[in-house]
Formats: sequence, structure tokens, C-alpha cells
Amino acid sequence: MNMRLIKSVEFDSEVKLDLKDKKILHYISEDARMPYTQIAKKVMLSKDAVKYRMNNLEKKGVIQGYMSVVDIAKIGYDSYHILLQLNKINKEIRSELVKVFKSYPFVKVVLEFSGKYDFEIGIAVRNLKELDMIVTKIIGDVDKCIQSYEILTLVKTYEGRIFPESFLNIKEKTELKKESDVKVDGTDLKILGKLSLDSTISLYDVGKVVGLTSEAVNYRIKNLKKQGVIKRFAPMINHHVLGYTVYGLLINVNNLDGKKEAKLKEFLHINKNVLWAVKCIGKYNLFAYICVKKSDDLHQTISDLRELFSSDIKEYETMVAYQVYEYNYFPEVCKTF
Repeated sequence: MNMRLIKSVEFDSEVKLDLKDKKILHYISEDARMPYTQIAKKVMLSKDAVKYRMNNLEKKGVIQGYMSVVDIAKIGYDSYHILLQLNKINKEIRSELVKVFKSYPFVKVVLEFSGKYDFEIGIAVRNLKELDMIVTKIIGDVDKCIQSYEILTLVKTYEGRIFPESFLNIKEKTELKKESDVKVDGTDLKILGKLSLDSTISLYDVGKVVGLTSEAVNYRIKNLKKQGVIKRFAPMINHHVLGYTVYGLLINVNNLDGKKEAKLKEFLHINKNVLWAVKCIGKYNLFAYICVKKSDDLHQTISDLRELFSSDIKEYETMVAYQVYEYNYFPEVCKTF
């Protein structure tokens, strides 16, 4: 998946961005490893001005790091998301649970909601036997305070953006590249491990860890991108400091056949508030993040969906994304064969 949420930070007022800032964020959301000189040319600023603005965005908490968007399905892992509904718990228990969730080597996402479900835990799993063991482990760890849970199998990604279209609408041609067969070895996994922690790390520093020259590391990264293992390098954005609220939206569209799915994909692509959306198998067959500045925009998005599918939407849930504690496309479990 391609969700762009990051943990909240305390701030006194909304961070205001001008058009140059927004354009810089747009281009690094396409490729966080893009050189300053290339960004400068695109936004018509000097290299030093771009660097200064990016440092300022980091200081203000807009940019909270840089990640690698990795398709773990290419290396044999499936993604599942577990939604936990808990009894009322105090801050101390909640804090302890978060520590436990973050310690799992298989965890991709730990997100806290305000709504029907309290936590979303994204996990990387190789097979059903492993899924059973992991779910048993998680449910056992929350046994004293759990009310219910749902398991969602992520089947396909409909939409994935760093920012909603409402942030800055820049239309550019993107070339569809044919992906080659995947051949990944232990060195590639080490490289992915380093890039997952900081996608802007230098080729030289990666090379020191894996025992390769900068040129050899660069070749392998290009090959991982060619194979579709690395989807992109992107900044980790705190939408909250920009005045946005992110909502989790769970929907069950009755009998989601090919025709309805095509309509749904088109809606999600066009809607300016959709941040991330995936097809699921489970109680809900659509899981999306809606990123808005006004709650009216959320209401309008849901209303438009319900109108599009009229009597086919029988059930849906909305939840406020309160805090992201962990977000990693390449969790610890994926770093070794």
C-alpha cells in the first residue's frame, strides 16, 4: 500500500506553504532521491534555496523522514491489516500496547484511530500458517482488553498518493514501465533494509554496509526499481501540521464485480480527497484514507460514493487517524530470506 500518514507532532499553528514549497514537496514525493539541482530547475530556484526550504520543512515537522515504497509481494510476502476494537483503556496500558505492537518484526503499520476501531496493525506474512501464528500472537497480547477484531487481506491498490489532489494538482505524463522478472539476493535485501530506514542515504554509505562500490549499489537500486520491488522513494509527511485530518474509511460494496470495480477505481482516482485506497477481502472490501481540511469534504466524498453505488453500500465506518506509531514498507522480517 501507499499511505502517507505520519505521527502527529505538537504545533501552535498550521504550517503555511507557498507555491514553491508545495512544488518542492510534489517533486520529492515523486522521488525523494531527486538531486537538489534537478528540483531547483523544476521549481525555478537556486540549489541552495531548495536545500534551505527542505531543511525548513523538516524543522517545522512537515517532513519527518524519507522512506522507500517497497512491494513486498515481489519477494514473497502478503499484506494483512488487523483492526482492533478494545475496551476503554488508560494511557499507560495504551502506551504499553504500542510498545508491544512496534516490537513485532513482522509489523508494517501501527496506527491509532478514534472511532469504532482503536488500532490498525499492518503485517507482512508469507503463508496462512504464519498468518495464524501472528494473529494468535497479537490477539493473545491484547486478550485482557479486546472486544473484537477484523482481518483484512489486501488484494490490490487502487490509489496511493503522498498528498491528496487538493494539495497541489500538477498533471505530468508518467511512463508505464514493463517490470522484469524478480531476482533478489541477500545483498539486495540489505540494500532495501538501509533504504527503508532512510531513502536519501548516500550510495557510499550503503556500499560500506553491504561491501560494494557506489556504482555497484546504484546498479542494484536501478535493477530493484526495474523489477518493481522499489516503487518509489518518498518523504514521510505529517499532514496534521499542514491543517489536514486523515480519516480511515471502511466500506462494503455489495457484489463488487468487474463493472462496479471499474466505477470504484475511477471514482477513487478522480476524487481530490483520496490519499490511499485498497481492495480487501474481509468484512469490508474497500479500505481508504481520506485526507481533508474540512469535515464537509469527508461528508461529500462519502455522499458521492453512496450515490454512485446507491443500494450497494450496506455498511461503512469512518475513523479519525489519531497517531501513526510505525510505518515501514519493509519490516524487519523481510530483511532475510
